[in-house]
Amino acid sequence: MRRINSRLTINGKVLPFFSEIEIKDGRNDFTATAKIKIPNRISKRGKKITDQIELGSPVQIELGYYPNLFLQFEGYVSQLVPEKTAEIICENEAYIYKRKNIGKDLVLKNTNTNKLVPMIYDGFADVADINIGDWKISKSSTLIEVLAELQSKYKIYSYFRGKTLVVGASADTMHKKEIKAHFQENIPAGESEYNFKDTEADRIATKTSTVGRDGKVQNTYAYYEGTPQKITYSSTEPNNYTINEMTIGGQSGLTEEDRRDLGRIRLEALTFTGVDGKITLYGRDADNYPVHGDIANVTDLEIPEKNGKFAIVETLTKVSKENGIRTEITLGVSV
Repeated sequence: MRRINSRLTINGKVLPFFSEIEIKDGRNDFTATAKIKIPNRISKRGKKITDQIELGSPVQIELGYYPNLFLQFEGYVSQLVPEKTAEIICENEAYIYKRKNIGKDLVLKNTNTNKLVPMIYDGFADVADINIGDWKISKSSTLIEVLAELQSKYKIYSYFRGKTLVVGASADTMHKKEIKAHFQENIPAGESEYNFKDTEADRIATKTSTVGRDGKVQNTYAYYEGTPQKITYSSTEPNNYTINEMTIGGQSGLTEEDRRDLGRIRLEALTFTGVDGKITLYGRDADNYPVHGDIANVTDLEIPEKNGKFAIVETLTKVSKENGIRTEITLGVSV
């Protein structure tokens, strides 16, 4: 087995050793987390390592196989479990913004995400331009609460990539790479759940309803049809589809194109052609560390029906001396 290379830095100090590390990061979560298990002792001093660490301390986790070393997690200590084998639980940049109110009441008419985000977040952001109608925010709200409402209401996903806030999955152009996932080479046997799914089987249509400034209700339906499956838009309800409704409150100024965008975003979140499953990678791919948004190039010589390229939705990396570095990737839409 190749030798793990690691450096764990908390508040500027490097930890001398660890037992296990687990890092989880996903498109659907605002908060990426890291758990570090470590023998809770300092030799010949009778002190605990957890006594030397404060909540909120900055954390960096760098991992790889010798001689490589890559930054895999950056965040803050959010919890300490001072057992014999201690757990240091960390959160990414979301840790700061869960605890910080916006501090001002906002009432925005017929706005979009490009206008909204700079008013509630003063850091660097990569934001997709999506019209979201009228928006009201209380000064006691946090950034994370507003992002959660965007996700709940419109299926607009937001997350931190390092210290950069990404709003709208299509905006994430900063870091995409293709990850090799080969069942006969770098996927451990028996550690994968691979279930192919097709939009045709789901038969879901989204219905986006708005009330214009003239008081008239306007509806736009979005659904997959044809071969290959493509999104179709209509003002009338399609036959033999399950309808998922989304109503935009107030007399918004949203146009037909705006309703199509919101319907498409919601439809792509609810149904897709791709894989509903997980694959574990090990070996050299740990050096080419995948993140959600990357593409998994899947190959199976025995079952070629599995072959294809699929978006990575979530990653779960586990590190130990016994098993080395393994990353479980959750797959999604076919690309």
